[in-house]
Amino acid sequence: MPPTPPTPPTPAPIPHLELQTPRLRLLAFTAESSGAAVTNRERFSKAIDAIVPTDWPPETLSDVEEMLASKLAENPREVGWWGWYIIAQPGIVGERATLIGSAGCSRWGKEGLPHFGYGILPAFYRQGFTSEAATALIEWAMAQPGVT
Repeated sequence: MPPTPPTPPTPAPIPHLELQTPRLRLLAFTAESSGAAVTNRERFSKAIDAIVPTDWPPETLSDVEEMLASKLAENPREVGWWGWYIIAQPGIVGERATLIGSAGCSRWGKEGLPHFGYGILPAFYRQGFTSEAATALIEWAMAQPGVT
């Protein structure tokens, strides 16, 4: 009987990144969540475990979500660097968790310097959600290897 070939190593799981603040849950975009956001609102709501308002996505995200899904499918280890959903915890803006915006820390340019951007739905302006999300994301980004 010929020897059994060695079993190839199991690839490391694709990271699922989530950050918590007192009022928010930040969930990193994945190829699956970004793809569902474009094609199937019900599946997207289940994927992020939150209500998706009818005016989703914010203007700053509507034209790039498909590109993000593609980039994350090509490079799943870059989860966290392509964007995050900003989700209000249950009881903050409604009884259930509710998607209120998105934000991201990305590395741009040949120096790879981090940059921050965001989009919040108008109903949630001027309530401190962006500052709260930005603080958590910048702390996350600064803790990543190679970021100083």
